[in-house]
This record gives sequence, structure tokens and C-alpha cells, in this order.
Amino acid sequence: MREPYTLRRLGDLARAIAYRQSLIKHECWPRAKLEELQQRRLARLLDWATQRSPFYRELCSTHRMSQPYSLQDFPVMDKKTYMKHFDEIVTDPRLRLSQLQKHMAHVSGDEYYLGEYRVLTTAGSSGHKTVVVFNRKEWSIQEAASMRIAAMMGVVPFSMRRPTIVTIGSPSPLHDSYRLPLSMDIGLYRFHVLPATAPIEELVQRLNSLQPHVLRGFPSMLGLLVTEQLQGRLHINPSIIGGGGEPLPSELRKQLQAAWQSSIFDIYGTQEGLRAMECNPGQGMHIFEDLGVVEVVDEDNRHVPTGL
Repeated sequence: MREPYTLRRLGDLARAIAYRQSLIKHECWPRAKLEELQQRRLARLLDWATQRSPFYRELCSTHRMSQPYSLQDFPVMDKKTYMKHFDEIVTDPRLRLSQLQKHMAHVSGDEYYLGEYRVLTTAGSSGHKTVVVFNRKEWSIQEAASMRIAAMMGVVPFSMRRPTIVTIGSPSPLHDSYRLPLSMDIGLYRFHVLPATAPIEELVQRLNSLQPHVLRGFPSMLGLLVTEQLQGRLHINPSIIGGGGEPLPSELRKQLQAAWQSSIFDIYGTQEGLRAMECNPGQGMHIFEDLGVVEVVDEDNRHVPTGL
């Protein structure tokens, strides 16, 4: 008997809550312990890829690579190459780009592919839209990272009665600004996603009705909303504001604080899963390095030594 859809979603969220507890512990780790975790997980990932991915298995054979692998041993993968060789790169042979594209054409909510995958795409701002696939455990990590960001902004699960979090983002469930809130709107928070493409009058009306505790969106959209507030059409009082998807200008930060006396946070995220946010507003980004490895390269995709 197949596991009911709602139970699967609840299971994913319950797993995310457990993951979040582990992530919180990492915040106080010394640098050496964090790097050891990174290297251990990276070694496991590279070992998995070279065993299960036809693309990377061929790469290792051609270049006569052997364990222990180093990240610098592998060429930088750009989006064009990734999409061209998608079917050979993935480690589950059931994932075929043509079938995933058919699935995406009919996604209207938080549907699973093959009962266990969520399929998203990048926005295409680089000129190449890419397909990103998460299994259920991987998606739980995404949800845990989202809860981690909420906690760092001061919104902790179970600490208050279902805080209302409104995100103004992509109108498509193929983007994580839509899909993550949709998948998590089953108990801990009261999530609402409003499309950034909607007329400003419609957004003002919905926000006046929802009265968000937390407001998240593109800084350019937040700039329009603060104008609506100052001109008397918008009547909300969010305690926390998070900007993401675009740089948050210092002048806009001042305007938001003046209008709402809110805590303002700049958030960075990639569709693939890397996250960062401000620990202290205006003092730079905190990268979640326990969930990824950041490699600095030059314009020719060559590794740049630390400090250069």
C-alpha cells in the first residue's frame, strides 16, 4: 500500500525538525571540527558519485583518478555542461531529463515525482535554466535550512502560535521561494506565498488581510511595499523582514527600519541548496558551511588559494 501523500509530507517535515536540531549544534563548533565534517561528507559524496554516476565514473577512468579524491581533482561543472549530460550525471537511472520536463509541465503544487522526488528549476538568470532534483531526505535538509534561517531571525517553531510568514516570490512551484513554504505549510508555521508578478494593488490588499509577522521578498519588491506603507495604502507591522534574491541596499534597509521598526535580514540562497544569511544585520553573510563547500575560482574556473 502506498504511503498517503499528506503522511509523506508530514514525514519529510518531521525529519527536517530533527535535522534542524543537529544544525543548531554546528553553530558553536570550532573551525577545525566544521572542516572535518565538510571533508568527511565531501569524501562520501565523491565516492558515491564516482560509483553511481556514469559521467563521473567515466571521468575517473579517463583521468586515472583514485581515492582519496580531492575537490580540485574534478573540473568545475557549469550549467550548460550539466544540462547537456544530465542523464549520465544523475545516479538514479530512472531520472531522465525528458521525463522530468514532462512532469514539470504539469506541477501545480507540492507533487512528488516517482513518489519520492521534488523537481525544481533555476531562474535562468545566468542564461541557462537547470533542473534540480531532491529526494525526500534531501528536501528535508532544505526545510531544516529554512527553519534555521527563521530561527536566526527570531522565529522558532513551537515558541509562538503558528506565526504568519508571507513570502513574495516566484509564482511557480518549480522555484524554491514558492515550493519550500508550500511543503512546510502543514503545522509549524502559517505560510503564504504571494506572486511577485501580481499587481501591487492586489499585494497590498492581501497583505492588509494577512497581517504578516514575517515578511520576505525581493528587495525591489520590498521597496515598492514600503512606499505603499508610507503613502497610507498598506497597513502592516511585520516584526521581521527578510530580503533575498537580490542585493539589499543600505538605503533600502534604512527605509524599511524607519517605516516598520523591524529587524531586517539579508538572505542568500541557491536553488541547489547552499544558504547564507546575516548573523548581525549589515555585518556580512554567515554561510551554512555544514551544508556545502564553497570553492573560490578565477574567471577561467581555476581554483584560487585561500586569501587571494
